Amino acid sequence: MFKLTPIRIFLLIICCVLWAGPGSSIAVAQDFQKGDQVTVTAKTAELKAGKRVVAVVRRGQKQTVEQVNGKWLLTTVTIDGKAQQGWINAKDVAPFKPTPTKPNTTKPPAKQPPTMRARTPKLKKTIPPRNSSTPLFKQVGTLRGHTEDVNCLTFSADGQSIVTGGRDRNIIVWDVGDHKPLSILTGHKRRIRCLQFSPVMDVILASGGGEISHGELKLWNLKEQKLITDLPVGDTEVTSLGFSPDGTRLFTAGWSQSVSVWDVITTRRRGSARTSFGEIVTYLAVSPLEEMIAVDGKQGLVYLQNSESLLETERPTTATQHVLSDHKKNISSLCFSGDGRLLATGSEGQFAIVWDPKTGEPVRNFDTQNGPITAVGLSYDGKWLATANRPTDAPLKIWDVAAGRLAGELDAGSVRAVAFSPTDSLLATSDGTEVRLWSLRPPAVLRAR
Repeated sequence: MFKLTPIRIFLLIICCVLWAGPGSSIAVAQDFQKGDQVTVTAKTAELKAGKRVVAVVRRGQKQTVEQVNGKWLLTTVTIDGKAQQGWINAKDVAPFKPTPTKPNTTKPPAKQPPTMRARTPKLKKTIPPRNSSTPLFKQVGTLRGHTEDVNCLTFSADGQSIVTGGRDRNIIVWDVGDHKPLSILTGHKRRIRCLQFSPVMDVILASGGGEISHGELKLWNLKEQKLITDLPVGDTEVTSLGFSPDGTRLFTAGWSQSVSVWDVITTRRRGSARTSFGEIVTYLAVSPLEEMIAVDGKQGLVYLQNSESLLETERPTTATQHVLSDHKKNISSLCFSGDGRLLATGSEGQFAIVWDPKTGEPVRNFDTQNGPITAVGLSYDGKWLATANRPTDAPLKIWDVAAGRLAGELDAGSVRAVAFSPTDSLLATSDGTEVRLWSLRPPAVLRAR
């Protein structure tokens, strides 16, 4: 009779592990059920189908997992209706745990009348700029390849590449390390206004643009350097776009009183929700962590809404959570920090405001003392705020958000777009047909030339 002695059990486990092969694991601390949400714990983990790597999953990304024959099948974003699945080490995943929120100790607000009114919270003291003798950034490279002005730029999630688009109707993918182009995507017939990588797969890129009478919206596969599909936006120019945190939905805005919601899997429009405030939407930003979207309104108002409420209705949505009402002139730029804790807004006046999106309260108010703001950018951790202004000779300013002070000024030229890398090691700024890269080297560097 065969007896399971401790030695035999040990040898049996070794054989099972060897049989399972790479990309799998037998012994785990917890059993997952099919469809359970998990968080990747490894810095990067390869998602494999057989010996072929189908995706690189990064730390912190929410996925679903199931156990199949002792191995672990991870499902990530889908493309063209096909789920990207593959085997992954069980040790690289853990149960998904939402970030705990601090208890709200403030008194509840007074009951509001049924009609939505803009709330005007008390601002902290306006922070005037201060002369800086120690600029924070040093220019480390220039990207040259566009023949007309660059309107937009965005980093990949790993910070290894940057994509730029502009009036010349070309999209250029650059290697951040050697500052050389990796590929050029053509197909837009009109200017490009906005770009964004999918938050879960760097091979998927969305681009939008056009003119007031004709819009364009495209999805690209950067790995294969080809167009996935043209999305039918009709006669409305796409001026702003953003992916949902899980990469399955795409939100777009442009010179209309609605926000369109697209299904990235089926590449079909899921809805076009009219805003509850009935105003033209030009700019939007989607929180990378919460189901929250920020959209601009007239007279400097910014509305924070639950993005889930935009999915199933053609009627005006009533899910406005906060109305940010401290700008006196129209909004010209807005963005979330990479960790989703802060929202930055800039207006056609000279003020930039950093907000807590959960409470709708202003954190800092920065007086740039220049002309209209053309672009704002927040570092991933929300430590730094970059502001660009007209006229074109105005310096680009870097602000220390926590300290509420000017940290440095850059002679960056005529800036239309700014973006921090996800690692906060680089800042990219457009200047006409060029893009400049600046390296963050605290506490002191030489002034960029």
